[in-house]
Amino acid sequence: MTISPLNWNTAFYKLSNLKAFIALGADPVSPDEVLYIVNLTDQEHKEYFQQEFKALDQACSFINNRWGEWELSDLADSGSGCGTCAAH
Repeated sequence: MTISPLNWNTAFYKLSNLKAFIALGADPVSPDEVLYIVNLTDQEHKEYFQQEFKALDQACSFINNRWGEWELSDLADSGSGCGTCAAH
């Protein structure tokens, strides 16, 4: 299993205390444009790497090629995260 356009907002790669994930952002020059931002952070949210993509499929391809050998975790399957809220 890999990160894809179907699970990018709940799935991430992890190794030890590091986490690689895709976030949603806006272009400061063109605020109407959506950016997909690949991030590498630690448990304290210290950022070690960030790269922006204009297309989700490019961000997915990059993160899978760079960190695809790490353990994949998906909050949608883990019993935690937004999907477990009593409001859903």
